Amino acid sequence: MERNIARAVEYFRLAANGGRRDAQIKSYNYYLEGKGIQRNLMSAAQIIENAAEIGDKEAEGLLRRLMRRTIHFRLSNSSHISI
Repeated sequence: MERNIARAVEYFRLAANGGRRDAQIKSYNYYLEGKGIQRNLMSAAQIIENAAEIGDKEAEGLLRRLMRRTIHFRLSNSSHISI
């Protein structure tokens, strides 16, 4: 089953690179959650950023949410912040 998911993710990624909105969102979710593939936040961010750059409103919202999660994670895991 995981092999089929990994293959599907490959096809979604190819379609996402071709500008298919639905594939961009699906690829983002697969990489973000690590469903059937290894979780890869950098790939997820890159895919959703590309979609947001061409004006996809849903992608813009997902990118903002991902950035907030990343900032929150970094702040909650740092022992101190130096300015």
